[in-house]
Amino acid sequence: MTGKDRIDAVVHGKPVDRAPITPIVMAWAAHYIGATYRAYYLDHSVLAEAQIKTAQAFGCDQVSVISDPWREASAYGMQFDYPDESVGIPKDEFIKTPDDLAKIRLLDIGASARMKDRIDAVKWMKKSVGDTLSISGWVEGPIAEYSDLRGVQNALLDLIETPQMFTSVADILVQNAEQFALAQIAAGADTIGVGDAAASLIGPALYEQFVFPLHKIGRAS
Repeated sequence: MTGKDRIDAVVHGKPVDRAPITPIVMAWAAHYIGATYRAYYLDHSVLAEAQIKTAQAFGCDQVSVISDPWREASAYGMQFDYPDESVGIPKDEFIKTPDDLAKIRLLDIGASARMKDRIDAVKWMKKSVGDTLSISGWVEGPIAEYSDLRGVQNALLDLIETPQMFTSVADILVQNAEQFALAQIAAGADTIGVGDAAASLIGPALYEQFVFPLHKIGRAS
């Protein structure tokens, strides 16, 4: 079985010759091909090469375009410094006051350099591996993206003290994630990972009220 066959079989409940191997490797993959982590997440050709060579060397069944949490944030207009061996460092919080929520808008995916770079990575992978390996795309989930833009501490306090700040933009965040996911699928991604680890910080009650509806049906409304 190919890696793609193996993962497709598991998804559809069919037998496989062995469990699929799908590790998340990012900076490690970059270093494996002699590149910096910065080059990995800013240059789709480096990311694709690192993923493919790592998968081939270690028998992985999947390549992934997960790289850093800032692609969508940069499209909204957030500014970063990009060190060689670290994820980007925000120059400032993007959402400081309720007035800043107006900056959260529907995005033109193709007009964002960093979002387009991820789509280009998927295309590069598809051209290189065909159907031999599964390709996983990636988007940020709603509370993770809000935390990226607002700062994690502020985002968590907002859900307790001023939840309308999150709810007023949550649907737009999800719509942008959906469009980003669909663009990656059109480019050749077989699956889409959703990074929303911030949801683990808010407790069951807040999660059920504010985030679970977004995860379950995809839209706040």
